[in-house]
Formats: sequence, structure tokens, C-alpha cells
Amino acid sequence: MCDSAGANFQAIERVYGQMLAHCLITCQWHFLHNAQNTSAKVPSSLHHVFLKMCKKMATAATVPQYFKMKNKLEDIAQHCALSSWIKWWHVWHGQIFDAFRGLSHTGVNLAKMGNSAWKKREVEEVGRCMYG
Repeated sequence: MCDSAGANFQAIERVYGQMLAHCLITCQWHFLHNAQNTSAKVPSSLHHVFLKMCKKMATAATVPQYFKMKNKLEDIAQHCALSSWIKWWHVWHGQIFDAFRGLSHTGVNLAKMGNSAWKKREVEEVGRCMYG
């Protein structure tokens, strides 16, 4: 588990390879925090709508619900040069968004909960993730 900073992913990929980079779990808090910061680029009339759609996209229970919110965000993005922001987060959809992780929103950051389990795993577990 790590923060959703591009430098973290690049460093892990460079040191451990692409296989381990795909095993990473990032948290929704970072996505939503970044959405809050990014919302400054959205017209004030759409600020609240943008944040609400980001939250709904993060916690969508199904893939169609996720894409419905993503499409709405893309409509807003066309007017505020945020298309690359949405594309960047979508690349990591399997690690961040509930619809792809098979999780339901409980209000608890489940990625953080997994962090304590990660610390308990043996090196063998990491090797299995890296090399199959």
C-alpha cells in the first residue's frame, strides 16, 4: 500500500518491476483529497457537482455506476482542461474505486486496513505477487 503519488508508483515499478506495481493498493482518501484540490479549476457553479460525482464514482457499487459518473465528470472536464486528470485516475481504477475492487463503501478506508495485514505477510507473499 502507498500514497497515490506518481513518484511512488514509478519508484516501485523501477525497483520491483511492473508486476508488483499492479499489486499496489491505493486509497480513496487520496483520490477524494486530490479531487477537492482539483475542484478549484472547475467553475464555481459546478464545484459542488464535481465533488459529488467524484465521491459517487469512488464508491459506486457497480461498474456501470462508475462509468456513469466518469462520463459526467468527462463532460465537465471538457470545459476546464481536466481530461488528463480523469484519465490518470482511471488508469488506477482497480486499486481505488469500489466497483472494480468488489467492495462496498463502509466509510472505512479498507486499503488502510489491509496495510496492517501487509506488514504481517512473509517475504514469500511478495514474491508470489511479483512472479506469480
